[in-house]
Amino acid sequence: MGSLLSLNIKRDVIGDILVEESCFFVISELKDFIKNELTKIGNHTITLTEIEPSNLSRTIKLDEQQSFIDSLRLDLVVSKLTRKSRSEANLMIDNDFIKVNHLVVNKATKTLKENDVVSIRKYGRFVLLDTSKKSKKDKIILKYGKFV
Repeated sequence: MGSLLSLNIKRDVIGDILVEESCFFVISELKDFIKNELTKIGNHTITLTEIEPSNLSRTIKLDEQQSFIDSLRLDLVVSKLTRKSRSEANLMIDNDFIKVNHLVVNKATKTLKENDVVSIRKYGRFVLLDTSKKSKKDKIILKYGKFV
């Protein structure tokens, strides 16, 4: 990331960086510039090759966990996933740190559903796997996976 940003390009033109696959995504207007200018990462000389995203096979690894939650409101879910208070979760939501299905959401009352992908800046990306089970005390048993 640092090597890309040292080329004086903005963070929002860089997409995901897939470390295990040794690849990253950028907007197409910058691909030639980056290919020509990014020749070293640290002390290592590199050669960049353009690949079609359709040729990229990625194995998704999830660290599956579960938690009890009162409802599927965004602020409650973010609070559980980050192990922070609801007020801290609301601050993250207000500061555009939260994306749901790759779109910034700044409404704490948004209700999430199964298979939603929640990205939390500085904490990672999560997917809600199962929201259908309830505990004896009528709490939702939230089964989620953190992308590894």
